[in-house]
Amino acid sequence: IAYDPFTGEEIWRIVRGEDSTIASPCYEDGSVFFHTGFVTDTDNNRFAELIAVNPDGCGDIESTNILWRNQVPILQLLTPVIKEGLIYLIDTKNMLMCLRADTGQTIWSRRMRGKYNSSPVFAGGHLYFSSTAGETTVIKPGTSLDIVAENMLEGEIWTTPAVVEGGIIIRTSEYLYRIGE
Repeated sequence: IAYDPFTGEEIWRIVRGEDSTIASPCYEDGSVFFHTGFVTDTDNNRFAELIAVNPDGCGDIESTNILWRNQVPILQLLTPVIKEGLIYLIDTKNMLMCLRADTGQTIWSRRMRGKYNSSPVFAGGHLYFSSTAGETTVIKPGTSLDIVAENMLEGEIWTTPAVVEGGIIIRTSEYLYRIGE
């Protein structure tokens, strides 16, 4: 649901799924992207969706303003990163993906080791994906998967890293790290 920040009045809404979502919505070039709650189809299969929405509308805009939707596994925890028309995410089945923001088409994907609970971040021209095992995979944004580095920290990473003043702060179950300037 979108609200006017000055009045609190509802502007538009899309209600999709049986439960709330965990990941936050994203915005780029006039579109809003978000994961839905659980959807159950007629065969009792449960899934979620990643939806692209044109937010120019009022009231219930589900039938008029959805640009595209992709079926994804349930319990999407991570907020995607959108950079220059490309969406980067890891789903709950550990698939690292790059999608076209205008169509939702998968450009590349790769199954990753481990489990991911922290959202990716963009800093210094790179994307950072941190697993619960303490491993951070650094990739260069683009239409081909280019892994720049894979780094391991002591402890588990459950929280999203913070980007601050030329550095990244990562909290593990053992330490608080500041990497960079």
